[in-house]
Amino acid sequence: MNKLIHVAEQFEKRGISARVFPSRSEALIALLETIKDGQTTAFGGSMTLQELGAYEALMNNGKNVLWHWRVSGEKVPKLLKDAMNADVYVSSSNAVIEDGRLLNIDGVGNRTAALFFGPPRVIIIAGKNKLAPDYSSALERIKTVACPKNAERLNRNLPCRLTGKCQDCRSPERICQVSVLIENNLNQRSLEVWLVNEELGF
Repeated sequence: MNKLIHVAEQFEKRGISARVFPSRSEALIALLETIKDGQTTAFGGSMTLQELGAYEALMNNGKNVLWHWRVSGEKVPKLLKDAMNADVYVSSSNAVIEDGRLLNIDGVGNRTAALFFGPPRVIIIAGKNKLAPDYSSALERIKTVACPKNAERLNRNLPCRLTGKCQDCRSPERICQVSVLIENNLNQRSLEVWLVNEELGF
């Protein structure tokens, strides 16, 4: 917990609001409490949110939630665009750098774009396993953990799925298309990082 508190303090210094939760259940309760009735909430693709059961919890509480993981193929493009106009955007981060920065790699760009140019309020929920001491370690974590596991999850025929490490491939099935490093709050938007003292997602 002390380490997460220290990391939260680094985010605050960069103008990014940060909270620390002892458990996933407490983070989920806070999420339910913070979404107001009548607000539209959009989710980025996130195993963290799936493991939290966040979509089901919000829907069961009568909230309006947009998540492309819960619609059929032909509805996805419109939903991705609608998500950019949501009141609240919730996602995780591929890596949380301990000096208060966020590093993300995306396949389509919808998630990364929403984090810095989209909904007026963005909440990033990340487990302690996402922490990395510096930029190089964060990139290494993504290339050796997140990307290979996502390639497996998506059933993509990619070298990283076989080797467990990014090969900077040129495959048409490549899922590492866009990289974004957030180093500070932009235009004083409501950007929040919620750190959870459990392992969540990958």
